[in-house]
Amino acid sequence: MIQRFSNIMFIVDKMYMPTMSRLQKLVLLLQFFGYPTDYIYKMHNEDPYSEDLCTEIDMLKLTDYIISSSDGMLVASDNYEIEDDLKIYDEFIEVASKEDEVILELVTMMVVFLQWGYGDANAILKRVILKKGREKCTKDNMRKATELLLELSSKKKKWNSKNMKSK
Repeated sequence: MIQRFSNIMFIVDKMYMPTMSRLQKLVLLLQFFGYPTDYIYKMHNEDPYSEDLCTEIDMLKLTDYIISSSDGMLVASDNYEIEDDLKIYDEFIEVASKEDEVILELVTMMVVFLQWGYGDANAILKRVILKKGREKCTKDNMRKATELLLELSSKKKKWNSKNMKSK
């Protein structure tokens, strides 16, 4: 449990604009791309949501390891240790968390539909548009979301090759 808390604090500490909503999305993406967590996500208010992650964040808030500021930002204590092999996720967290909220939301939905086996790329994109609507799913936003997903996928390939070399 202590390592799980350290993993969360590491993510919050490395995030750009760490709100609870963005943290939910980022952890789902990290988990999809190999970060060692096992949170269960369900759809809640049109977005994936993990009750377990929310509970753990609340526990960290109670112990002041994470503080929620007045503007909704989460601030992690620097009192945590992370396993060296998880430090390869620094760049992933930086890239994904700096992305616009809508783009992050679209990428998260793409990943959810991919995990649920909703067909090929075109079928997944159509489902995202149906779920999120045309207002969010402009051509430019869908292009940016697809590019981010591809960029994150390429980072995973780099991590895998680094891990193979270190073993």
